[in-house]
Amino acid sequence: MLIKNYLIYPLDTLKERYYKRWKELDRNSKDCIKTAMLQALDTESSRPSYVTECIGYVVYYELLEDTDPKLIPALAENMINKSSSKILKESSAEAIGHIFRLMKNVENDYLILESDHVLAALLNGINWKDASQRVQNTIMTALSHFLTYVKENIKGDAIKNTLLFHQEEDEVIDMKYIKYKIIPERDDDIFIENNGVEHKSNGSLSRISNVDYVVKNALGYMVPTLLELMAVQDDLDCDDDFLPFATVRQCFHAIGAIYQVDVFEIMKDIMKDSIHEHQFQCRAAAVIALGSFSEFLQINKDKHQEFLNSLIQILMKMIQDDNEIIRQCVVWALGKIARKSLKTLERNVIESIVDVLMEKFHGSIKVTASICKAFTSLGIEAYRLQGGDPIPYYYRLSLYYEEIVMELLHIADKYWKMDGKDACKMFQIVYQSLQQFIQYSPIDCYDDVKTVATIIKNKLRVTLREEKNEQDHVKQVELQCRLCEVLQKFIQRAHSDDIAKWKDGLISLIISVFNSSTDGSGNLQSITLSNLATLAERIRVDLSDYIKHIYKMIPCLIIGLKDTYRNQVFISAVRTLKPVCRKLRTNFVPYCFEIITILLNKITDIPFCSCFNQDIIAALGNIAESIGMYFESYLQPVLEAVDHVAVNTNPGDLGINSCQLRDLRTTCLETYKRILSITVNRDLIRSHIGNIVKLIDILATSEQLSREELSNTAQILRYLSSKHGNSTVQSFLSSKIIKWLQSGIQDIDHQKTAYICRQTLDQLSLSM
Repeated sequence: MLIKNYLIYPLDTLKERYYKRWKELDRNSKDCIKTAMLQALDTESSRPSYVTECIGYVVYYELLEDTDPKLIPALAENMINKSSSKILKESSAEAIGHIFRLMKNVENDYLILESDHVLAALLNGINWKDASQRVQNTIMTALSHFLTYVKENIKGDAIKNTLLFHQEEDEVIDMKYIKYKIIPERDDDIFIENNGVEHKSNGSLSRISNVDYVVKNALGYMVPTLLELMAVQDDLDCDDDFLPFATVRQCFHAIGAIYQVDVFEIMKDIMKDSIHEHQFQCRAAAVIALGSFSEFLQINKDKHQEFLNSLIQILMKMIQDDNEIIRQCVVWALGKIARKSLKTLERNVIESIVDVLMEKFHGSIKVTASICKAFTSLGIEAYRLQGGDPIPYYYRLSLYYEEIVMELLHIADKYWKMDGKDACKMFQIVYQSLQQFIQYSPIDCYDDVKTVATIIKNKLRVTLREEKNEQDHVKQVELQCRLCEVLQKFIQRAHSDDIAKWKDGLISLIISVFNSSTDGSGNLQSITLSNLATLAERIRVDLSDYIKHIYKMIPCLIIGLKDTYRNQVFISAVRTLKPVCRKLRTNFVPYCFEIITILLNKITDIPFCSCFNQDIIAALGNIAESIGMYFESYLQPVLEAVDHVAVNTNPGDLGINSCQLRDLRTTCLETYKRILSITVNRDLIRSHIGNIVKLIDILATSEQLSREELSNTAQILRYLSSKHGNSTVQSFLSSKIIKWLQSGIQDIDHQKTAYICRQTLDQLSLSM
């Protein structure tokens, strides 16, 4: 536990500090710690294991320094060695999982070289006959992290050379990669040898000594083994989305991404051999595998369409199965496969799929959840196929749109009246589907969208009139949150004429919901503020009474800004400021003193998380740009606050990591530009020139330089030069800033940036 606390901190913001602390240890101390951790692997019976977490972070830290941690071979050997205890094997697998999870986005030559050794260990692990359900899940999680790493970091043919051996001109190439042999723990184990290959196929052994065969040791073994593992799972490893086989599905997904070319052949074998098994677990596993692999099928209509049509017909028959798990898996897979092949499916096939899904819509909670997700993915894919921008006139689900959304509303009402955790989750899933159907709706379904919006408004009004006891009140707040989220999608999607007609009723309704909220978490008030922000953006300024409607939002805005306990309410109010002040412009001046005072107090509030400062700084810039010269009254305290945040904030300060810090500094630069652009009195700026240029210097040293930052920098320097003279600005400039501006001139892909940089260097009289 002491070592864990020395190495690991749950917040990403302090990982760099802990990493630095590990680096400062001498080599002997590090070696002693690593030896002690390996020896302690089989001493913990509880999970999660402290030792495995420590090993994961030690290997992660060492690999970041390109140092050989010498732990991965030991972990792999623990899993392969027959004399290893059960706890040692489980702990070693868990540690391997931590390593590849932490290294997911870090390409490392050492890990790539060790990949075959790790794979051998994991394949032995999933074939371990005495493994408990918990151990199997641990090994599958490790395999999932390993495959994800391979998918992300081993490019091109190297992937197949690591996991797949193939045939070329009657010779098996890349045999040098066959370095390991999987040690048997039961009679039908797989052997990999240089003189011939035994591999597992459909539950039996077949001897391959002829090089004319395609040798697929990992794939040919892993897929049927995973299918067998899924078939014997007792609790089906369910995740939060009611879908079974969560961990193994992740493995199939990673395998599909790696073996894209071969996915079609795998799917044909599974459909031929496994989908008709008598044991329902085997059929369910086969269906899940087909759905997972279909994501990566590169569809060729001439080659694949007949197979896909046959598969869809089989799945539509299987959806009538008496077993709920089979129905659930089939719906999930049918949604995946139909979405992938939607472009090439005939209209009658689409109609059959919709009909069979609608027929089962009122089944069990888990089946209904899968149907909602299937319809949602089909709707988004249909929208995407039509281009999406501009909004398409129709899409391939247009004929069924009204039926689907009305059924979703009906099911939402049904589950809202039910009690229990699953019913609550189902209720959320249905409303998420409704949001997606409104967001991704074509023009010819707009009347149906308006109908849904009218129903949603009426439901919200009913919730405001109803008096509920404490238990019912919690459900009512949840319903209001979901209704407001759907309503926001409609506001974003609605035609301008409808916004003009509905604005009075919408604003009054949303403000009433905001004022009536007693939700302790602040979710409802946060959502309603987001609704008001969307409405403020959509209300046209050419309407004579638009100012009156924006004014109505300001009391809610100030209440949200004054919320000292619920950060999400405060930050939603801050983000609502942008559309409100930009629409009101100088009409916003009467409210500026109170609002700017609140924002500045939040920046200096030590317990307040610094990651929110980015939104506050951006809001101050928007206010400055909106009210123009009237902002000069607040300029000194605002610039002092921006100076402090831009120059004195460091990674790890109050929960901010290096990426967030960079975004924060970029926002500060944008805010400087907006404030400078409206400032008339140049003397107000003079004392801040040093900090402004210091921020530019910090950004210029960054490895990731953006055009936007460069353009803002050039405009700021031009302003400072014109107001305060070249000599004043040049006294603060570093060679890094000049070099950054000179690099912008070479930007042939963005002539505007190149022009601004050239003009700035000319104005500053600097050599190009």
